[in-house]
Amino acid sequence: MKKSNVCGLKKGIAKMAVFSLLVVGFQGCANMKTSEEQAYLAEQEGYADYRHGDLPGAEKDYREALKNDPSSLRFRRNLAVVLYREGKKAESLQLFDTVLLPGEKGERHFRLARANAYLHEHDYRRAQNDLQKILIEGRWPKGFRLVEAYSDIRTGSYREASIVLHEVLSERPDDPVALGYQSIVYRQMGEAGRARKTFLSACLAGRSKQFRKSLERIYQACDSARRLH
Repeated sequence: MKKSNVCGLKKGIAKMAVFSLLVVGFQGCANMKTSEEQAYLAEQEGYADYRHGDLPGAEKDYREALKNDPSSLRFRRNLAVVLYREGKKAESLQLFDTVLLPGEKGERHFRLARANAYLHEHDYRRAQNDLQKILIEGRWPKGFRLVEAYSDIRTGSYREASIVLHEVLSERPDDPVALGYQSIVYRQMGEAGRARKTFLSACLAGRSKQFRKSLERIYQACDSARRLH
């Protein structure tokens, strides 16, 4: 083989080697996910875990999502909700203790979840503060009216709760939560017959022993509060 051909072959091999390295390098870059992508994927896994009742798995995934996108109110809210359901209330409430800016992305849904947690902690003042701000904005997130009705029930505003619940039930007559809350309102307003009938309708619509127990706990809490007053 001539010397010139050998040199040309060597140069060709060298160029191919460099090209191969560049291709591998670009493929590696393409496979590297941004922090936003990693956060999104972690959130999807967290949602799937939550739907299947795997709260520890959901907690792990939402922590990963929030780590990759610390400014996301959605990830913060979801992690706080999971922690609260796990019984880690102190950490959950600490996450909820966030200063919110009007119109901030995810603000209304964050306020709604936080108000729900405050209601379960019997912190009615702060719960109603969040609900009032959502009410003023006028763009209500899903579930807002039921949380509003629950707040009215727990603070003894039964007529206000009844108005909200009638609106919900006119749209969704078989909503088990709305029926359950309405049965509580009837009972507290002295309409025992309607309360019992609506309670049974709620239990049939809910088809869950846990749901029925939850309603009974609220009944007991409302009865205790009424006796105190």
